[in-house]
Amino acid sequence: MRPKVKDRSKRIYYFLYRLTPQRYREKIGKLLVYGDIKIKAERWIGFSFTYGLSLAGVIALLLFLLTKNLILSLVLIPFIFLGFQLFTYYLLVFSADRRARYIEDMLPDVLQTTSANLRAGMPLAIAFWQSAPKEVGPMAEEIHRVSSEIFAGKSFVEAISEMSERVNSTILRRVASLIAEGVRGGGNIADLLDSIAENLRNMKNIREESSAKVKGYYASILFGIAIGTPLLLALSLNLISSIYSMSTQFREYQIPLSAITKVPLASLIIGFIQGGGKIDLSILEIYAYLVIASSSIFGGILVSVVIHGKEIKFLKYSLPLLLLSLVLFFVFRTIITSLVGFFI
Repeated sequence: MRPKVKDRSKRIYYFLYRLTPQRYREKIGKLLVYGDIKIKAERWIGFSFTYGLSLAGVIALLLFLLTKNLILSLVLIPFIFLGFQLFTYYLLVFSADRRARYIEDMLPDVLQTTSANLRAGMPLAIAFWQSAPKEVGPMAEEIHRVSSEIFAGKSFVEAISEMSERVNSTILRRVASLIAEGVRGGGNIADLLDSIAENLRNMKNIREESSAKVKGYYASILFGIAIGTPLLLALSLNLISSIYSMSTQFREYQIPLSAITKVPLASLIIGFIQGGGKIDLSILEIYAYLVIASSSIFGGILVSVVIHGKEIKFLKYSLPLLLLSLVLFFVFRTIITSLVGFFI
């Protein structure tokens, strides 16, 4: 019975996989390779779609049972589904990026060790194999894989080029291209590896210096989003709430006409305060939450671009920003409400 269930799930996954655009399938396949995730693209996409629909259905059902609002529950289903797809996609992107950054950090040491092994008289394939880091990690796994391919009969140039295609790193591709050209040209590979390692370290130092120089910029961004936005929204909501309560009181209290005419512009001010219309504060609160969420997301993207040069790590900053902004929003509202109640 179990094999039939497994075969049925495979058919469902494959059917969902075929429904997706080809570019999306190819992108997911590349990200799985970049992240060294031993799962087929059709299974990953099928899993993501199946569990995304299930999660959206369960949340929509719970929301309907709590609110009895069928339209709202149905409207939320595509948003929850798309949110789950974005989450699983980001997991792949983050895994590929983390693996690439680790390999780039280890690359100068590996090249320098390979150069030392070459100067000791080892052949290039053996020197590269012996340069693998002692700790288990992506770099050691790739070196062992390349070495096994070379020992199986593949050329060093071909093996190192295929290694660069399994990692989402422009730096590694350029290094592999330089090494391949050096091997084909028959030059001094040891000197070439030493110069590449030195250049990579210099590039890393420049990136760290640039990151240190822009800390003031992203500190101001974080301050404005985490503190400024919640404070202004809390002040605005309390101001609107106070004006609305005052207008309600003025509607119930009739001011004598003779008293109004004695004060300049009094009729204009009182008419503005008494001016009708009800304000739904719950809508304004929802708007405030949307502003905080959007500010946190785009602020995290901006900080990620400023620090890392790419927006891929925005969740690292957006989630803490969102939590901190929400907490401060509640704190500011409580403090302002208490102060207004104390003085008024």
